[in-house]
Amino acid sequence: LAPGTHYITISYGNLSSSASFVLKGLPPLVPEIDQLYVLEKDIAISIHWTANTTFLRPISSYTLQVSSTTAFNQTLTLTNTSYILRMGVARGHTYVFQVRAVNAYGSGNYSDSRSLTVPNSGLLVPWWAWLIVALLLLLALLLCCVFCCCLCCCCKKAKQQTYIVKLSKADTGKDFEAAAEEYQTTISI
Repeated sequence: LAPGTHYITISYGNLSSSASFVLKGLPPLVPEIDQLYVLEKDIAISIHWTANTTFLRPISSYTLQVSSTTAFNQTLTLTNTSYILRMGVARGHTYVFQVRAVNAYGSGNYSDSRSLTVPNSGLLVPWWAWLIVALLLLLALLLCCVFCCCLCCCCKKAKQQTYIVKLSKADTGKDFEAAAEEYQTTISI
């Protein structure tokens, strides 16, 4: 039977009797925080808890409290048994968590508080930001290589050109074709 008003009728022969009774639910039992860890790549905190639900103590939602100071300064209403805290997580800070279950009959007690300190070491920016920086540096290096290669090729062509010195028949006394072939030279500047 679920919590609520129930009716019962008992019949024996021509006799019958009806009655009603109310089966009241109870506030939920205390959940237990069983996983609490830092997601290093996102600089976030993952929290998971176990629901303690029974027939008379159903759970409709959870209240999660988060503290980064001496008092709980953030309260969240959730319907599942896990949460990832992303906003406002800072390296070197300690965060305290507690959770309670809620149903139509009230709120249960808060779980024991669990704390976690986010380490100072590790990536200071998300991994994908490092990937973008690396790709941009690779692109810049590639462009520099292409520019230098083009510059070197242009300089070599400018420095080494073949000049054909053509002499007239009057200068050499030979026929024009033989003189041109004889005096063809490469000049390097």
